[in-house]
Amino acid sequence: MIMKITLFILILGIAIVGKRQTTWPIITWSVYSTYSKGFPDSKTEALEVRVYSKSSDLYVLNPSDIMPRGRVRISQEILQYAFESYNSNLTNENRVYLAQTIPRILKDIDIESIECWKLIWKVSPLSVPPLHREYPDKEILLGSFLIDDYLVTSSD
Repeated sequence: MIMKITLFILILGIAIVGKRQTTWPIITWSVYSTYSKGFPDSKTEALEVRVYSKSSDLYVLNPSDIMPRGRVRISQEILQYAFESYNSNLTNENRVYLAQTIPRILKDIDIESIECWKLIWKVSPLSVPPLHREYPDKEILLGSFLIDDYLVTSSD
């Protein structure tokens, strides 16, 4: 009788927590698991901001550098609106935001222009590493602007 109850509790436990990988290590075993990992997409992409100073120095920022931690999606949208939007008001507002924010990030640098690039890599999931971050397969310039055109100056 105890054996039947134990077996029943074990089967019930697997059924209840069967979808959670972290609950029991037994459910990640392929014999018991209903979870399938799958493969990543065959390509991946990322946005990159390249900032040029008036002395022609290059500074590279990621979307995660522009907004506080946890708001990468918002900074990606800001970059997309600033460089890929057909709405000129939206483009101008987001470029003004970037023109005000990036100098705060890169203190004491006399910024001339800001560019946004889309980097694309082919992913080989069975290779180690699956992609080489420093060598993208394709780089696409989404747009650029001179920072002085979008800096808002206050008149006294």
